[in-house]
Amino acid sequence: MSGNSGAWGVAMWRDGYSEVDGPAQEQGISLEGGDPVLPYLPTDPVGTLLVPPLGLGVPAIRSGDVAFAQRDGVVQFADYYEPRQLTFSVLVKNDACPGCSSSPQVDAALVLDGITNGRARTPDSPGLTITGDLDVAIHLAMDDWTPAASTAPVSQWLTVGVDQRGWTTRVNTTGTMALFWSTDGTNAGVLSAASTIPLPALADGADRWLRYTLDVDNGAAGRNIAFYYSSDGVNWTQLGTTVTQAGVTTIHNSTADVIVGSYNNGGSERLAGRVFSVVLRNGIVGTIVASPVFDQPAGTGSFVDAQGNVWSVIAPAYLQPFVAEARSARQKVSRLTQEWSRNCSGATLVLFTDCHNPDASEEERVYNGPYLVHGRPRVADVVWERSNRGAARVTLRFDAADARLVLVDTIPGTFWTSEHVQTVDAVDQNLAPDPDLSSLSMTLNGATVDDAHVISGGPNDGPFFRRIILSPNTTSPMSMALSGTGTAAIPVDPGDVLSIAWWVRKDPGGGPAPRVDWTWYTAAGAVISSSNGAAQTATATWGRVTQENIIAPALAEFVQFRLVWSGTALTDQVLELGQVWINEGPTSTAPATVEIVGTLCAYPVFRLRPNLTAPIVVTYGNHQFTYTENIGPGQAVDVDTRWGRASDGFEDVTVNVEGDFFSPLAPGVHEFTVQTGNPADTGFVTLSWENAVVSG
Repeated sequence: MSGNSGAWGVAMWRDGYSEVDGPAQEQGISLEGGDPVLPYLPTDPVGTLLVPPLGLGVPAIRSGDVAFAQRDGVVQFADYYEPRQLTFSVLVKNDACPGCSSSPQVDAALVLDGITNGRARTPDSPGLTITGDLDVAIHLAMDDWTPAASTAPVSQWLTVGVDQRGWTTRVNTTGTMALFWSTDGTNAGVLSAASTIPLPALADGADRWLRYTLDVDNGAAGRNIAFYYSSDGVNWTQLGTTVTQAGVTTIHNSTADVIVGSYNNGGSERLAGRVFSVVLRNGIVGTIVASPVFDQPAGTGSFVDAQGNVWSVIAPAYLQPFVAEARSARQKVSRLTQEWSRNCSGATLVLFTDCHNPDASEEERVYNGPYLVHGRPRVADVVWERSNRGAARVTLRFDAADARLVLVDTIPGTFWTSEHVQTVDAVDQNLAPDPDLSSLSMTLNGATVDDAHVISGGPNDGPFFRRIILSPNTTSPMSMALSGTGTAAIPVDPGDVLSIAWWVRKDPGGGPAPRVDWTWYTAAGAVISSSNGAAQTATATWGRVTQENIIAPALAEFVQFRLVWSGTALTDQVLELGQVWINEGPTSTAPATVEIVGTLCAYPVFRLRPNLTAPIVVTYGNHQFTYTENIGPGQAVDVDTRWGRASDGFEDVTVNVEGDFFSPLAPGVHEFTVQTGNPADTGFVTLSWENAVVSG
């Protein structure tokens, strides 16, 4: 297929299965050259195509071939017979790192450390009102199934600042299960019950389902509490016997958050371990009112469950994405050899590409696969790299004598068109020491709050700072310093002109207004003067606001900027800040952006050019890495996310890179920034990628 520069993928299985629908996926073996294209790619990729398959070619439609015209007149299906040999150059790598052996599968989960107030939460809502029968199930894996202190897996229970006890579950130190509830929200109204026996022994870190039920009126002037456990969440075993107590009861309609991993907003009975899912029902086997599933993309800060509840993950808790079992390169090459070299009647290949050279001909745009090819596979050559352990280059051949080439019906995708190189000069860097506010805090001014640094969902889906007002502030403004004071503030020179931009969001309206304040300092750290910026507008959607043309006075050597909320906040109001950008100049600039166009991910290569002072922090989209050594005259370092490696042209310098330097950029617009240890640096960083099979 001349002219095609797309990302190729290959899947193979034994003959005897449906040509279009294919076999069960476990029968196949696959090679990736870009994003998977389902359902043709089995779930077990073993290598990456280095170049498109040699020998494929797509001839013109001939009379006698089968052809079907679509409504738009484009031919999407054809048969063609021609002897041919297809050759594949494949890179096989360890799933983890060079020299690593295999590693087990990791299931997606909410990860909790049991020490801090990290948790998952959703605010109270009318749909979460449960005053009668209660049914709570949770799938979790505790680090210790007989914990040193009692643990609350899931709760709606608040005792700090205001009495809003509703209900809370517990795993006791003895391994028994317990349920607490309050009839009036206070400690005086608290009732409880515990299982009559402990949970069966289970290895620490192993998973199981737990279920807590409360029947508030058993029909005999009493109430029943029962506890269950399960290995699959479907078949339940009752733990001990039902606990029956005298008196009909109710549950207080608490206004507290529903919390996974603790109660008291993360302050009490913290769980150490992993939580996979929760199901909360109004009534025993009743209506599901909440059902968070923590199998979410990496970096997710909030998500919506099937009932419309918005769940936020409060750091340092985080969502661990699913990680497939990791195989070593030797295991993968062994499987390739086994699958491609067997003496059998033949095999079927599925070949596909999901992007095109924008200059491809109309014929090439029609034949964009997937293809089905029948023939006999074999391994022609294996060349090991990286001390015989980390990677191998494998040559695969597919003898397709009198092969049948079938173009499978497919939906045309977006053609790849993109500028492939982007440059950011060091002088254009952001002067804010902590642009995403991840290490900063805000003054309370008498308020009771729930603060969180959320890792995604902000501007450009980046991180942001969230403050939920539990009780209003008594003084104003609530302030967040963007740097230290005095000589620990941001360096400037007299006469410098600065501008600052940041993002704000507020819900509901009313209450305080955002603005920026600043203070100038002398070289000795003495205060020269302070100023308040103009009041800005914040709404329920993210908006970027600016304060421009800020001129440093005489003797000024340092400046501290402070983001503030000026005025009295409202109870339950949410105040959010994100993405601070400070630059030299009378008008505010913005981060450079890079756009990935099409359907494929791009693995960028970064080149660091002199002069750059460490630490050199490069942010691309929601990924960030730090190069810890200076880049001096005559030096250049390439950081290649395709392999997660760095080189200075003479030797491997990966040891100098920290953070995420191995992730792709998905299609879309992403911010690209560079921040060095010296704002006066004159070097630059380039980002580039190829729309070829290795990088996608």
